Amino acid sequence: GLPKWPQHHVNSRAVPSWQASTWLLLKNLTAQIDGSTLKTLCVQHGPLQNFHLYLNQGLALARYSTREEAAKAQMALNNCVLSNTTIFAESPAEI
Repeated sequence: GLPKWPQHHVNSRAVPSWQASTWLLLKNLTAQIDGSTLKTLCVQHGPLQNFHLYLNQGLALARYSTREEAAKAQMALNNCVLSNTTIFAESPAEI
C-alpha cells in the first residue's frame, strides 16, 4: 500500500502558505457589479479582514480570519450569478 504521511505533512503540501489560504479570489467580474453588493455576499461567510475590488481587471480579493471561512465562501460563491455574470471563486494558493 501507499505510505501514510502524517496529516500535517499533507496539509502543508496542499496549502503552501497558511496566509494565502485565508484569501478568496473572485474572478470574471464586470463593471456593472456593485462592490458593496459583492462585499455583502462575502461577509455572509465570515467577517472580512480585507476586501479589495479591481473591477478594471474583473477581480476582487476578500480575506477571512480562517481557512474554513474562506473555503466555505469559495464553495458558496463559485459559479454564483451576479449582475448577469457568473463569478468564479478560487483560493489564490491554487494559482
